Amino acid sequence: MSELSPKDTIYDHIGNRLRALREQNHLNQADVAKLIGKSHQTYSNYEKATNQITLDHLYVLAQYYGVAITDLLPEQKHIAILIPNARTDQKAAGMAEDQAAFTDAETMASDRLADATAISGLILKIRDDQVRKNLITLTRSIAAA
Repeated sequence: MSELSPKDTIYDHIGNRLRALREQNHLNQADVAKLIGKSHQTYSNYEKATNQITLDHLYVLAQYYGVAITDLLPEQKHIAILIPNARTDQKAAGMAEDQAAFTDAETMASDRLADATAISGLILKIRDDQVRKNLITLTRSIAAA
């Protein structure tokens, strides 16, 4: 039996996360397949990591479930273990010299992205078009203030 490549392992992780979120939300594979415009079989293959899900479909599902897209991916430290010679030293990777400032900025950006993803996912769940449009209008006026 051959060893899994890093890419296979990453897609296996994504498939497991998608399955867990689908089950937590009491959905079947056909329901989720419709959300991204794919067949039941294609979506099933995403969960089994037989097929590789595209970034745009992953983004739609993250929004629908109200999670950050990064929540569907393996943690960076796990990826570094999977990929030989991965550069995890932030200075070697060209990151900011001031680690504390970089970490604070990264945390704030990550928090904002998670909030935006959660809001987008909730808005997608609103079935009434007019209510959804009114909410978007209200959100724009609050952001402009």
